[in-house]
Amino acid sequence: MAELERLNIDQLAELERLLTRQRAPVVPRFQPPASDEALAAVESYLGTSLPDELREWWRWHDGIDGKGDEMVQASIGPIFFALSTTDAVKNSRELRAGAEEDAPEDPDSLWASSWIAIGSQGRVACECSIPANAPVPVLDVDYHKAAYPGAVVCHSLGKMVRWWIEALESGAWRYDQERNRWERIYELIPPERDQAGLV
Repeated sequence: MAELERLNIDQLAELERLLTRQRAPVVPRFQPPASDEALAAVESYLGTSLPDELREWWRWHDGIDGKGDEMVQASIGPIFFALSTTDAVKNSRELRAGAEEDAPEDPDSLWASSWIAIGSQGRVACECSIPANAPVPVLDVDYHKAAYPGAVVCHSLGKMVRWWIEALESGAWRYDQERNRWERIYELIPPERDQAGLV
């Protein structure tokens, strides 16, 4: 069985280069890398060490600066809004509290205590109860469209970022400067990636 790809700094640098080439407005809104204290706060919330891929993700940029209407222009591609470590914990705590209220006998069925939100206002999360060096599963927790809460839609953050790089390289994603918005060229997006809700 082939080894699953893992996120690395070269991938993230290439993603940022392609976003810069598109003159995507998200680029100047990227925040500095997460501090040791910020990463420790996520670990404190989870009660476990962060997997390496997530550490690499937030060591690249600690989310995006975007408030209110500005969020429309602060996405990586058309649909992904990267949460900071602070917002990841805030969103996850709120979603877990909602799960405990809605399903007190089995809150993990709605939001497991080992999940951390990473993007799109808590609709995309990662599973953290894995070995530190294992690929981090990306979960769809948008209950309106997920096959079930916590469905794995991509087997690693590295694979998700590769999908984004390929979408930018193929022209499936392009930023329209005149209309000031991202465009998705659906026929250039493989169906399984479209169904995953990440591209």
